[in-house]
Amino acid sequence: MPTTKSVYQSSTDADSYEPFMVDDLQIGEVHWLRETAGGDGVLLTGLWRAEPGSFPYTFTADETFLLLEGSVSIDLDSGESVDLKVGDLVSFASGTQATWHVHTASKKFFVVSG
Repeated sequence: MPTTKSVYQSSTDADSYEPFMVDDLQIGEVHWLRETAGGDGVLLTGLWRAEPGSFPYTFTADETFLLLEGSVSIDLDSGESVDLKVGDLVSFASGTQATWHVHTASKKFFVVSG
């Protein structure tokens, strides 16, 4: 059985971010709170931020997030569009293909699981 910490702590004012890369494309920056699960599967949590811009993104696991700053719209390949503002909570299934449009500098708290 893997050994994990029992408490993970950070702050929404965190100042230590690193580039968030998908293939060779940087799509914002990430501050990791947790990168390991206590058992089987995936569990990632942290803060993500980005400046205005657009990029393709495929959710590689289930992801739920709370938008803390900014505004974002996400166009799904299915034709559906999701418009998000501060305080919106949303969840996407693994495999969902989308194009993100970050309208204003944005930050989210995310939980990725699977």
